[in-house]
Amino acid sequence: MKKVLALVLVLINLFLFVSCGKTEESATAMKGIETSSEIEKFYSYMEKGEYKKGADLYFDKIAVSSAGIDEVASVCTEIFTNMTSDYLAGKISKAEVERRMVLIREIEELVYVTNPYSEYESVCESKENYEKGLQYLANNSYEDAITFLKGVREDDCNYNDAISKIRSAKASYKNNILADVETKVNSKELIEAIEILTSANEIIEDDEEIKTLAIKYGTQYVNEELIKAEEAFITPATDWEASLQIINQAQQYFPENVELIKAEEYYGLFKPTSLFGLNLFNSKNFRLKSAKDNMGNVYKEAMSYAWSGSTADYYTGENITKPMSATYVLDGKYNLLTFVVAVESGAEANCYTGVEIYGDDRLLYSEESFDSTTKPMECSVDVSGVTDLTISLYYTGKVANTYYVRNLKEVIFAEPLLQRTVK
Repeated sequence: MKKVLALVLVLINLFLFVSCGKTEESATAMKGIETSSEIEKFYSYMEKGEYKKGADLYFDKIAVSSAGIDEVASVCTEIFTNMTSDYLAGKISKAEVERRMVLIREIEELVYVTNPYSEYESVCESKENYEKGLQYLANNSYEDAITFLKGVREDDCNYNDAISKIRSAKASYKNNILADVETKVNSKELIEAIEILTSANEIIEDDEEIKTLAIKYGTQYVNEELIKAEEAFITPATDWEASLQIINQAQQYFPENVELIKAEEYYGLFKPTSLFGLNLFNSKNFRLKSAKDNMGNVYKEAMSYAWSGSTADYYTGENITKPMSATYVLDGKYNLLTFVVAVESGAEANCYTGVEIYGDDRLLYSEESFDSTTKPMECSVDVSGVTDLTISLYYTGKVANTYYVRNLKEVIFAEPLLQRTVK
């Protein structure tokens, strides 16, 4: 409100000067002389810490002339900055700063003043960090003491003392945590010991003894978990999951450990893997689809015979010999393939599809005796050492007139799972 009144007064004065015949130049000159004298008084008040008198003078005399506002701003900013610097250097007490701040905030209507409050707040934070650090240090709370003392600014008069006390706190903190680590190790709580060392390394920073112990106990923990996983791995086909769980638990603490990564890959080989999930190396007339067998079982993905001719292609009593095949790369990682061979729901009384499985061009499985009443067959094949595995469905019989080969309901190959069952 005062600033608005000041602006109004300036406008009124200018109007009066002009209406009385005074030139703009003479009015400005006269006002400049008055303002210069008042600013000197204002500066004197502010230097003495008589902020209230300075404020009154500003609003009564200086604010009515825009010529003095920038100088007032400069004076106030300088005083505020000096006060902050003196507080930082320890030349004035916190109580004195607070006393001055009360007075300064009483004249905050000097909106043209660029008061460095952010700098003042930073200084206050530095001082508070020092005081809190001392309190925690007195209570032997070394970790908290170090944290707060690290927050003391380098240009703070307490900085050197804070650094000295940090060294002392680190030494005491280290002795305490090493004792805790030894207790945890003796009670077989290696993870807890490692976590203490990891936390300490962040607080103390670059302590070789702590780093060495963390590596030592980390290696010990990993080796013990590898042994546990191996001991649990008695029957690979069923025990792979328990061993893998042990390894995965250890990886939560050491995700980049090379030995754990190798162990995860090894035990993962014994986990049943869908053949359809592997990369398809080669295929011919190949398709996957969801299907239902003649017993009502539903398969999300199944291979079935797929004629690749046009919709107009049909045969009248002729043999159809174009096979469907898909080849997957196993790289010798597995030794067992289990799968289901079934007759699709809605198939004709006589089915005309056969199934063959080849491992590196060697016939591993063959079946073509199917009809609409054949029940689903759960099968297994030894694929030890096989690099390339090929599944082939082929047509064996004849179709009646006007039957489109692509629409025939025939035999399906479903749920193929690969697994390593031998160590």
